[in-house]
Amino acid sequence: MLLERYIPPNLRGPLRDAGNIGYSILDNVIGIEDGYRSAGERFKDELFENPKGVAKQIGSGMLEGAKGLLSDPVGTARGVITDVAQSTGRASRGAAGYLPEGVELKSATMEQIRAANDAYTGDLVAMTGVIPAAGAGRAAVRAAGNVDVGARTADAIGLGRSIAAGDLEGVGEVFQRSGEANSLSAAKVGSDYFDPPSQNAGRALDPAMKSPFSLNVKQKTAPYNWSTGARDLGILAPTTLIRPEDDLGKRLYFAAGDRTSGGQEITSIGEMQLRRPVVMMAGPEFMNTGDTWASHRGVMKPKDNVLQQVSQNEEVKLAYMPMGERSGDFAKHQAELFSEALYSAPMPDATVRRLDDELRKIIVASNSKQLDRRNKARAKKGLPPQGGIDQGLVPSVSSPVFRDWFSSQAAESIRKPFIQRVDKADVKNLDGNIDVGEIRFAATNPDLVNAQSFSAGYRFGTPDIQRGLLDADHPSYDTKYAAVEGTGAETYGMSVPPSIMARDTFLPRLAESAKGQGYRFGQNDFPERDYLLPADQRVFTMNPKTSQIVDNQLVDEANKFMDLSRTLGPEYADMYNRGLIADFIRGY
Repeated sequence: MLLERYIPPNLRGPLRDAGNIGYSILDNVIGIEDGYRSAGERFKDELFENPKGVAKQIGSGMLEGAKGLLSDPVGTARGVITDVAQSTGRASRGAAGYLPEGVELKSATMEQIRAANDAYTGDLVAMTGVIPAAGAGRAAVRAAGNVDVGARTADAIGLGRSIAAGDLEGVGEVFQRSGEANSLSAAKVGSDYFDPPSQNAGRALDPAMKSPFSLNVKQKTAPYNWSTGARDLGILAPTTLIRPEDDLGKRLYFAAGDRTSGGQEITSIGEMQLRRPVVMMAGPEFMNTGDTWASHRGVMKPKDNVLQQVSQNEEVKLAYMPMGERSGDFAKHQAELFSEALYSAPMPDATVRRLDDELRKIIVASNSKQLDRRNKARAKKGLPPQGGIDQGLVPSVSSPVFRDWFSSQAAESIRKPFIQRVDKADVKNLDGNIDVGEIRFAATNPDLVNAQSFSAGYRFGTPDIQRGLLDADHPSYDTKYAAVEGTGAETYGMSVPPSIMARDTFLPRLAESAKGQGYRFGQNDFPERDYLLPADQRVFTMNPKTSQIVDNQLVDEANKFMDLSRTLGPEYADMYNRGLIADFIRGY
């Protein structure tokens, strides 16, 4: 979960400079549901004993403090950071500075790490001026037990948006609602995820001009400056926060899928307003619709054969795994967003003609392949070959009917090839043309922009295997699993690497690859790679038997990875994960 999205955009830069202070403040003042009861979160009992009173108290304090933020937001944030630096000398070292003397991170127990983090954040939150709401009792707006965490998260987002927009009434409304699950905005900005472009390097050589949303092609605009305007439709069921130990003994099967968002209506991309908003309704949030997974019947049937047999002896859950950043090219709603962007872009006639011509080439090539296959089949039956296929009327990319036509075409033979062609440098750089990379970013779930491919933890679902495969009304897929009655979407609150969540499959393949590259323990350097090559990724996308038992090792490693990420930062969690990988490969 990218927590910086909950901070108003005009405060993100200063708070980013403060390292993990932004997270600590949020965790103690707002009360982020991360499975750890921090100093500020000890006020939760008061909240649930008198939720409206506490909410009003926080709302009143936030309204007063917001006046300073609105008059001088950056100055206020910098003042906060200065106060923090003056009040706690160890804060500059983060929570690691609070570990017992002589104890290093690599040898610290989770109890020591949590105690260090609690002391660290306790020092910060003890300052009543850190955040305006802190002076109002610092009651944590947190979900407990089976109370929906999504409602409080939505309020945190809405709070940031309201402060950023100068909407004092909106700030008050967030806390007066006492946790109704309605966010005020679903927008995202590239500066939350990407580095700013260099001021000294040539743009052609600047790595900040590239992103994984376009393969080896420079983006037209620096990803740091990307932005997406969107509205949360409020139609998805809430997500329940769980811990790894909650599923101890269960077997996880992996539902690999694209990263596209769900339950949102996209209204703008950058400075371009879409003529017609596009509704996004898939990706991992499909698990928030009452179902758990949808795909083509040819993919679902082998999986069902496995699950029907395994479920007789074991409890089974599906764990969503994000595929690559460009995997959404297959999705119908991404095709709608792409085609709507083409229709909305102010392109000159010459650019429109070039795009129309490129599309026709793809259609001709696709029809030629289909004709060849059809005539080979006819020849086997002793029938004469057929002539050319009627291509029908293909609308221009600048036509209002192009969106409906394009989204109805075959993903593999028409939609994906055309999207990829428009993403090539010679076409991308046409005057007035869109940037496909920015379209893919706009379609992506905000929490998954930087997620590691084939990680797990963001969504889990319990499929109703007894009911079996059902027909799906999904725009892209025809077959689905419903969720077991009484269950819904679940989450760890962040993504955990596949080397932990799917270690029995992931680690041996990584070890074989390292050995194949000539690695020998004690003889040469360890090849630092924590991801699978495309040839090995098919084991997660196509092999229906790929699974992982949730055992004590998974529970311990997943918990430590998440706790390190939350307390000391993602870089420490990454170091821990790479250490696990290295240890496995050395002993393989």
